Amino acid sequence: MNPFPEAWMDLHFELAPSVAKRKIRGELFFLTPHSGELHDVNESGMEIWEKLEGGATPRDVYTALCTETDGDPEEIRADLQEFLQMLWDKGIMRLRP
Repeated sequence: MNPFPEAWMDLHFELAPSVAKRKIRGELFFLTPHSGELHDVNESGMEIWEKLEGGATPRDVYTALCTETDGDPEEIRADLQEFLQMLWDKGIMRLRP
């Protein structure tokens, strides 16, 4: 897995067109047809995804998480970038045109 590029923190992302997304009983799932995998996302991941879908950049999400929680900013940044990199690597998200 490559590290999430710092320059991408100010870009907008969206669900990749071939990926199906479903929220079932409070849990978020992504189905990636190209791999046949079902990916479940925890509550924090669901909150991050909802912010991205609402038009937030990763930097906006980072700022919101630092404001809304009392977590260590460096840990929040590392966790956010790891999550975003996973979404990218699995083909779940793409850059918004």
